Amino acid sequence: MDCRRGSQNMILFFVFLYIFILGLLFPLGAQESAPRELDTKAGVLVLDRAPSPEAEEDAQRFADAVVASTRAAFVERGLTIDPKLLGARSDIRGTWETENQGAQIAGNQVEREAGARWVLWIRTALDGNRLFWRIGVYDAESGALLGADSYSTFAGLSALPVIDDSAKRVAQEWEKAKGRVAEKVELVSISQRFISPDPGVSIRFGTDRFGSWEGGTFSSRELSAAYVPFRRGQPVTVEVYREGYWSKEVTLPKGIQEKPVLLPRLQKKTQTAWGVNTGIGRLLGAALVYRWYPVPDRVFLKTENAVWDTQRFTPGSSPVLHDELRFGVGAYLQNRVDAAFRYSLGLGASAIGTILLNAPGYTVPAGIDLTFEPLWMTLEYHFPRWAIVFENRFPYSLGTGFLYPGWMSIDRMGPLFFSLGVLLKW
Repeated sequence: MDCRRGSQNMILFFVFLYIFILGLLFPLGAQESAPRELDTKAGVLVLDRAPSPEAEEDAQRFADAVVASTRAAFVERGLTIDPKLLGARSDIRGTWETENQGAQIAGNQVEREAGARWVLWIRTALDGNRLFWRIGVYDAESGALLGADSYSTFAGLSALPVIDDSAKRVAQEWEKAKGRVAEKVELVSISQRFISPDPGVSIRFGTDRFGSWEGGTFSSRELSAAYVPFRRGQPVTVEVYREGYWSKEVTLPKGIQEKPVLLPRLQKKTQTAWGVNTGIGRLLGAALVYRWYPVPDRVFLKTENAVWDTQRFTPGSSPVLHDELRFGVGAYLQNRVDAAFRYSLGLGASAIGTILLNAPGYTVPAGIDLTFEPLWMTLEYHFPRWAIVFENRFPYSLGTGFLYPGWMSIDRMGPLFFSLGVLLKW
């Protein structure tokens, strides 16, 4: 009995000894290594260059210029840039939707490989003779965006100092923000939808002055714009533009929202215009008007030809035919060139030809009266391609024909030479 108990104790001893040795060789629940502390004086560059099949060499040359300017701007502020450009790696290249995520991926790679705290994300594109770029600096630890700058300009030597200034602005923003505790930026995850009654209109986010991103062009009434990673709740400026039209800026005060935004209609840039009108004193007739704008929607020259009859339709009355050829120059006085309501002032001159029919008492039943208009004015309401025009003029007769010298007037109405017409823009 004692021998059996002794053998059992020996077996238990060897079992515990075996478990102890295994524990030494393969510790259970091995502790995870502490995360590596990132170097706050080190950074790494990520280059994402859009392909440009027609000008690859130029595109790469400009991309290198952006990289060099960015590197110099941050090195000047004490940052050590890792010489490796991670942009060639397909796992961190991407579009606007993936930039923030890509910066965090790059940050993880940096943490493993270089231990750098800052990720400088550079995106470049060459489209014809326009160069676009965006420089952003991210915190590899939190993924927060600390500074960014976007711009587009002519792809030439003049772009180099602009690139330098852009890189310096980002470096300056980073220098101000790096000392603060980085707060993770919450980006929108949706694209903004827009509604426009005008097909062919395009939109861009931001402005040319501060950097812009193309949003798309309307082919129908509604457009889902290209995604741009704006901060949630950040006010966004949208520029609505179309060739041959005045552009407009719209501010989204609450930023990108799920509800579609109705865009304003654009006013056509008026180079020339044709119109028709009629007015008091010549209701039995009409005038054809032509305008030419040397300064679109600001200064215009006009010519007008009006034909009318002033027959009184009383017993014994005869038709009196008139043909007036009128010239003038005018200018709009409102602040905005694309305003819907406009007013103008101008001056001009005219020649009025008159023919008296069935007037046996006149030796010469025809004459020409020259007039001078020191002032005329218009009130106009403009739609995108046409306008309603109300005009009043103050002509002075030089007394060369049937009219006496002096200010012209209409019987029992005074100097009310009102006219109302329509103007079609071309």
